Amino acid sequence: MDATSLVKIFEETPTEQLSPGIKYKWLFDRHILYVIGDTSHRSDIDAWFQFMCTVMGNWPDDITYLAVQDLSSPNFSLTPYARTRATEIYKVRPTLRGRVAIVMPRSFIGHLLQMFIRTVRGNIFDTRFFLSQGDALVWLAQKLPQ
Repeated sequence: MDATSLVKIFEETPTEQLSPGIKYKWLFDRHILYVIGDTSHRSDIDAWFQFMCTVMGNWPDDITYLAVQDLSSPNFSLTPYARTRATEIYKVRPTLRGRVAIVMPRSFIGHLLQMFIRTVRGNIFDTRFFLSQGDALVWLAQKLPQ
């Protein structure tokens, strides 16, 4: 599938609100999780962390974990608390394998996000950075079950 088709599917998929600053979508019959971080308030980061712990803990062993963390909102920042929680997420289920696409803004904050995530020890996923949701979805869709 091409980026245009995937973005159309994304736009047609209902969005669920996890907390005031975190939303998510399930794409392709729950094979791709798309999380949207609009803010980085402590309560939003905690809601994200608990949600991700549940999702990762329940992810089937026979299906490749595929997720997008969309941090492109100008209201999102990588606070020390957000960095700590993001680092802890890799300890939830260290045997889980898959791909994580991170959609970042074209800004200094985007470069800081890349630097931070590249230096996190224990990152168990094939992680790539994207400037568009379409490119991120194309990369993840390569691993969808046939």
